[in-house]
Amino acid sequence: MNVIELMGFHGTDIISAESIQNKGFTISKGDEHWLGDGAYFFVKGLCDPQTAAVNWAIVNAWDKKVRRNRYKTYAVLQASITSEEERILDLREQSGVEILEYVRRQCQRKLERLARRRCRVGYIDGLLINFARKEVLPELTLTISNLFIKLTKEERIQGENRRTQNCTVCAVYTPQNSVSQVEVIQTGKVVI
Repeated sequence: MNVIELMGFHGTDIISAESIQNKGFTISKGDEHWLGDGAYFFVKGLCDPQTAAVNWAIVNAWDKKVRRNRYKTYAVLQASITSEEERILDLREQSGVEILEYVRRQCQRKLERLARRRCRVGYIDGLLINFARKEVLPELTLTISNLFIKLTKEERIQGENRRTQNCTVCAVYTPQNSVSQVEVIQTGKVVI
Protein backbone atom coordinates (compact mmCIF):
# COMPACT_ATOMS: atom_id res chain seq x y z
CA MET A 1 0.00 0.00 0.00
CA ASN A 2 1.30 3.38 -1.06
CA VAL A 3 0.60 6.15 1.51
CA ILE A 4 0.17 9.68 0.17
CA GLU A 5 0.93 12.70 2.35
CA LEU A 6 -0.39 16.17 1.60
CA MET A 7 0.15 19.46 3.39
CA GLY A 8 -3.26 21.09 3.83
CA PHE A 9 -4.19 24.66 4.73
CA HIS A 10 -7.52 25.53 6.35
CA GLY A 11 -8.71 29.13 6.66
CA THR A 12 -11.18 30.08 9.38
CA ASP A 13 -11.73 32.53 12.23
CA ILE A 14 -9.42 32.57 15.25
CA ILE A 15 -12.02 31.12 17.66
CA SER A 16 -12.75 28.18 15.35
CA ALA A 17 -9.01 27.60 14.88
CA GLU A 18 -8.57 27.29 18.65
CA SER A 19 -11.52 24.89 18.83
CA ILE A 20 -10.08 22.77 16.01
CA GLN A 21 -6.75 22.51 17.81
CA ASN A 22 -8.51 21.40 21.01
CA LYS A 23 -11.35 19.21 19.68
CA GLY A 24 -10.50 18.43 16.04
CA PHE A 25 -12.18 19.35 12.78
CA THR A 26 -15.95 19.51 12.41
CA ILE A 27 -17.29 18.01 9.21
CA SER A 28 -19.16 20.35 6.86
CA LYS A 29 -22.28 18.39 5.92
CA GLY A 30 -24.63 18.60 2.97
CA ASP A 31 -24.88 17.62 -0.67
CA GLU A 32 -24.25 21.23 -1.73
CA HIS A 33 -20.65 21.21 -0.47
CA TRP A 34 -17.95 21.18 -3.14
CA LEU A 35 -16.81 17.59 -2.57
CA GLY A 36 -19.42 16.27 -0.15
CA ASP A 37 -19.38 16.00 3.63
CA GLY A 38 -15.87 16.66 4.90
CA ALA A 39 -13.23 18.90 6.41
CA TYR A 40 -11.78 21.09 3.65
CA PHE A 41 -8.21 22.08 2.91
CA PHE A 42 -6.38 23.94 0.17
CA VAL A 43 -3.47 21.82 -1.11
CA LYS A 44 -0.60 22.31 -3.56
CA GLY A 45 -1.85 22.59 -7.11
CA LEU A 46 -3.22 25.51 -9.09
CA CYS A 47 -2.31 28.21 -6.56
CA ASP A 48 -0.40 28.75 -3.36
CA PRO A 49 -2.55 26.88 -0.82
CA GLN A 50 -1.63 29.05 2.17
CA THR A 51 -2.56 32.23 0.29
CA ALA A 52 -5.84 30.62 -0.82
CA ALA A 53 -6.61 29.71 2.82
CA VAL A 54 -5.94 33.31 3.92
CA ASN A 55 -8.15 34.70 1.16
CA TRP A 56 -10.92 32.19 1.96
CA ALA A 57 -10.82 33.04 5.67
CA ILE A 58 -11.06 36.76 4.87
CA VAL A 59 -13.91 36.56 2.35
CA ASN A 60 -15.75 33.92 4.39
CA ALA A 61 -16.01 36.47 7.21
CA TRP A 62 -18.42 38.51 5.08
CA ASP A 63 -22.11 37.91 5.83
CA LYS A 64 -23.97 39.13 2.77
CA LYS A 65 -27.37 39.07 4.51
CA VAL A 66 -26.41 41.60 7.19
CA ARG A 67 -23.65 43.14 5.04
CA ARG A 68 -20.89 43.00 7.64
CA ASN A 69 -18.14 40.67 8.82
CA ARG A 70 -19.01 37.82 11.21
CA TYR A 71 -15.50 37.87 12.71
CA LYS A 72 -12.56 40.27 12.87
CA THR A 73 -9.55 37.95 13.13
CA TYR A 74 -8.75 35.07 10.80
CA ALA A 75 -6.40 32.13 11.25
CA VAL A 76 -4.80 29.63 8.89
CA LEU A 77 -4.16 26.12 10.12
CA GLN A 78 -1.56 23.87 8.53
CA ALA A 79 -2.04 20.11 8.79
CA SER A 80 -0.52 16.89 7.54
CA ILE A 81 -3.05 14.76 5.64
CA THR A 82 -2.30 11.10 4.95
CA SER A 83 -4.22 8.40 3.11
CA GLU A 84 -3.61 5.17 1.32
CA GLU A 85 -3.50 5.99 -2.39
CA GLU A 86 -6.31 3.56 -3.28
CA ARG A 87 -8.66 5.38 -0.86
CA ILE A 88 -8.29 8.73 -2.68
CA LEU A 89 -10.66 9.97 -5.38
CA ASP A 90 -8.50 12.29 -7.47
CA LEU A 91 -10.74 14.32 -9.78
CA ARG A 92 -7.68 15.93 -11.36
CA GLU A 93 -7.10 12.61 -13.13
CA GLN A 94 -9.19 10.99 -15.89
CA SER A 95 -9.59 7.81 -13.83
CA GLY A 96 -11.17 9.82 -11.00
CA VAL A 97 -13.58 11.54 -13.39
CA GLU A 98 -14.55 8.13 -14.81
CA ILE A 99 -15.28 6.84 -11.29
CA LEU A 100 -17.48 9.86 -10.59
CA GLU A 101 -19.33 9.30 -13.89
CA TYR A 102 -19.94 5.67 -12.88
CA VAL A 103 -21.34 6.93 -9.55
CA ARG A 104 -23.57 9.41 -11.41
CA ARG A 105 -25.08 6.54 -13.38
CA GLN A 106 -25.63 4.58 -10.16
CA CYS A 107 -27.23 7.65 -8.56
CA GLN A 108 -29.54 8.36 -11.52
CA ARG A 109 -32.76 7.41 -9.69
CA LYS A 110 -31.96 9.77 -6.83
CA LEU A 111 -31.28 12.59 -9.29
CA GLU A 112 -34.58 11.88 -11.08
CA ARG A 113 -36.50 12.02 -7.76
CA LEU A 114 -34.92 15.39 -7.00
CA ALA A 115 -35.91 16.68 -10.43
CA ARG A 116 -39.52 15.47 -9.96
CA ARG A 117 -39.67 17.28 -6.62
CA ARG A 118 -38.24 20.31 -8.42
CA CYS A 119 -35.35 20.53 -5.95
CA ARG A 120 -32.70 22.86 -7.26
CA VAL A 121 -29.47 21.00 -6.75
CA GLY A 122 -27.10 23.10 -8.89
CA TYR A 123 -23.69 21.48 -8.94
CA ILE A 124 -24.13 17.81 -8.06
CA ASP A 125 -20.53 16.86 -7.23
CA GLY A 126 -21.10 16.88 -3.46
CA LEU A 127 -24.28 14.85 -3.81
CA LEU A 128 -22.51 12.28 -6.00
CA ILE A 129 -19.54 11.95 -3.66
CA ASN A 130 -21.81 11.57 -0.62
CA PHE A 131 -23.77 8.90 -2.51
CA ALA A 132 -20.52 7.18 -3.52
CA ARG A 133 -19.29 7.08 0.07
CA LYS A 134 -22.55 5.50 1.26
CA GLU A 135 -23.26 3.10 -1.61
CA VAL A 136 -20.23 2.49 -3.83
CA LEU A 137 -16.94 3.59 -2.22
CA PRO A 138 -17.33 3.35 1.58
CA GLU A 139 -13.54 3.12 2.05
CA LEU A 140 -12.96 6.55 0.45
CA THR A 141 -10.94 8.79 2.82
CA LEU A 142 -10.52 11.93 0.72
CA THR A 143 -11.21 13.61 -2.61
CA ILE A 144 -8.93 16.07 -4.38
CA SER A 145 -10.12 18.40 -7.13
CA ASN A 146 -9.29 21.61 -8.92
CA LEU A 147 -12.18 24.03 -8.37
CA PHE A 148 -13.22 27.63 -8.74
CA ILE A 149 -13.59 29.10 -5.24
CA LYS A 150 -14.64 32.70 -4.59
CA LEU A 151 -11.45 34.04 -3.01
CA THR A 152 -11.98 37.79 -3.42
CA LYS A 153 -14.53 40.16 -1.94
CA GLU A 154 -15.85 41.01 -5.39
CA GLU A 155 -16.36 37.37 -6.39
CA ARG A 156 -18.12 36.64 -3.10
CA ILE A 157 -20.37 39.69 -2.91
CA GLN A 158 -21.35 39.50 -6.58
CA GLY A 159 -21.94 35.74 -6.36
CA GLU A 160 -19.56 35.21 -9.27
CA ASN A 161 -19.33 31.69 -10.66
CA ARG A 162 -16.78 30.48 -13.17
CA ARG A 163 -15.78 27.20 -14.65
CA THR A 164 -12.14 28.35 -14.79
CA GLN A 165 -10.50 26.64 -11.82
CA ASN A 166 -8.33 28.72 -9.50
CA CYS A 167 -7.27 26.37 -6.68
CA THR A 168 -6.85 22.77 -5.57
CA VAL A 169 -9.02 21.55 -2.71
CA CYS A 170 -9.01 18.38 -0.63
CA ALA A 171 -12.04 17.13 1.33
CA VAL A 172 -11.14 14.75 4.16
CA TYR A 173 -13.99 12.52 5.31
CA THR A 174 -12.60 11.22 8.61
CA PRO A 175 -10.15 13.90 9.76
CA GLN A 176 -9.64 12.17 13.11
CA ASN A 177 -7.98 9.32 11.15
CA SER A 178 -6.25 11.25 8.35
CA VAL A 179 -5.24 14.67 9.72
CA SER A 180 -2.37 15.30 12.16
CA GLN A 181 0.17 17.94 13.18
CA VAL A 182 -2.42 20.74 13.14
CA GLU A 183 -0.98 24.15 13.97
CA VAL A 184 -1.94 27.78 13.49
CA ILE A 185 0.65 29.24 11.14
CA GLN A 186 -0.87 32.64 10.40
CA THR A 187 -3.37 35.08 11.89
CA GLY A 188 -4.49 38.52 10.82
CA LYS A 189 -7.22 41.12 10.80
CA VAL A 190 -10.13 40.80 8.41
CA VAL A 191 -10.18 43.94 6.32
CA ILE A 192 -12.74 43.97 3.50
